[in-house]
Amino acid sequence: MLYKEVELALGINSEYSKRTLMRLHPNIKVMRHPDHVSSSVYLWAHHEKVVVIDQSVAFVGGIDLAYGRWDDNEHRLTDVGSVKRVTAGPSLSSFTAETTESMESLSLQDKNKAIGKSRKFSKFSLYRHLHRHHLHDADSISSIDSDYCNFVFKDWVQLDKPFADFIDRHSTPRMPWHDIASAVHGKAARDVARHFIQRWNFTKVLSVLSYPFLLPKSQTTAHELKYQVPGSVHCHVQLLRSAADWSAGIKYHEESIHTAYIYVIENSKHYIYIENQFFISCADDKVVFNKIGDAIAQRILKAHRENQRYRVYVVIPLLPGFEGDISTGGGNALQAIMHFNYRCQSSKVVCFQLSIIGNQWINYISFCGLRTHAELEGNLVTELIYVHSKLLIADDNTVIIGSANINDRSMLGKRDSEMAVIVQDTETVPSVMDGEEYQAGRFAQGLRLQSFRVVLGYLSDPSENIQDPVSDKFFKEVWVATAARNATIYDKVFRCLPNDEVHNLIQLRDFISKPILAKEDPIRAEEELKKIRGFLVQFPFYFLSEESLLPSVGTKEAIVPTEVWT
Repeated sequence: MLYKEVELALGINSEYSKRTLMRLHPNIKVMRHPDHVSSSVYLWAHHEKVVVIDQSVAFVGGIDLAYGRWDDNEHRLTDVGSVKRVTAGPSLSSFTAETTESMESLSLQDKNKAIGKSRKFSKFSLYRHLHRHHLHDADSISSIDSDYCNFVFKDWVQLDKPFADFIDRHSTPRMPWHDIASAVHGKAARDVARHFIQRWNFTKVLSVLSYPFLLPKSQTTAHELKYQVPGSVHCHVQLLRSAADWSAGIKYHEESIHTAYIYVIENSKHYIYIENQFFISCADDKVVFNKIGDAIAQRILKAHRENQRYRVYVVIPLLPGFEGDISTGGGNALQAIMHFNYRCQSSKVVCFQLSIIGNQWINYISFCGLRTHAELEGNLVTELIYVHSKLLIADDNTVIIGSANINDRSMLGKRDSEMAVIVQDTETVPSVMDGEEYQAGRFAQGLRLQSFRVVLGYLSDPSENIQDPVSDKFFKEVWVATAARNATIYDKVFRCLPNDEVHNLIQLRDFISKPILAKEDPIRAEEELKKIRGFLVQFPFYFLSEESLLPSVGTKEAIVPTEVWT
């Protein structure tokens, strides 16, 4: 099931995806939803990302099956094919058409009108296919053609031509992708399957009557696991979703993801760690209605009243994922999202609620983004790492992973459809929390440690002590200090945008007119960049804070309702 987009607003070309998939085999059935005319659903989207296998294993998270989503812990900026990469197996150049396993020619009858005419399938050589599309260095390229992207620089075009570069990888760095998904088994996977079946049967009745109904398997056999994803941990898992009449055919909408976020935040005892694509929260009951930001603020105030150490870590993108030249202030869509993001993160909102404790709020909460750098064709370059994760970890024992952003679209249930899982550990390991012995959840702590090592640059140095996320030593001397140091170095070398020094467009023009150390003195710039550790940087709260970032009257972005941006 694919989301059927409003083509004028979103150029994902789901019709091409449907057509391509259905041509592969008669057994592949594809439906798109919603039908905008008959349902009158134009503003909301199917945003969930779910893969279910045999109702026994399910993948739930934030990763789309789309271009630009591949990445790893290194978050590389460049991929021109000239640098040989060490791989786990032989390179593509060691294979020939003869070594590729051949397939018998198959003739398929037209069993379904949607499939089209019968066709023949002959043997396929990946090596030959890549060379046909002029990818002679494909053995050293990680991101092939359209998968190499930087959508703030230029959004995707011609999605039906996957082997055509649409940006110059020799002059423009890619934008790395930071994301997460989960694999669940047993009864949890059965529940994910039941959600898919509910949506499939609801959509089938509305659109393709010839398609079969799906039936859920019994929960009594859910424990019979034929296969497991390696590294699985036994936990309590509960399925969460945002669903409504338009998306799943249910009478009363469900917002259990929103409810779970608030419950976990309110009941957390030591810390919460959030990675999310958005942070549009703090309800005013006029424009923004979800209460996640309010729950965070109230939990911090409670910790302050009780003289308790409590930490909130928030990692979000430095810029929204919309095409726009930030050196001129960005495009209308980019600015609109910036407006609501800044409005909910800055001292005007979250920290305003904490104003009764003065500047003490900085001891409790940290907002950060991710950035990296590289050398591209002899020039030093930098780019933000796009945080697309939808992750919450609390107290090293509870985790929420899913597709829901921290905004009203995802959280209120009546808008975008979403899927998530809440995981509570049943297996514990000895650890330390706030300087005291602590029984941490095996899964939650392992995920938190891995996340911290990636963003702090500790993957190659396991000796660094990040065990206690609450201690002053870690929060102030490691997390906050690393983010501040990295941000200072990047500003010194590249004069990065967004930047806290730039409060309005006049200052922006002055800021970009000044020389950049990376170009003026590359050798000195390289020495400075050697001091960078990891990817973590401080989030620039006050970038364009004196400008109105809402779309101007007369623009197409100003025509759409405010709810689209929140």
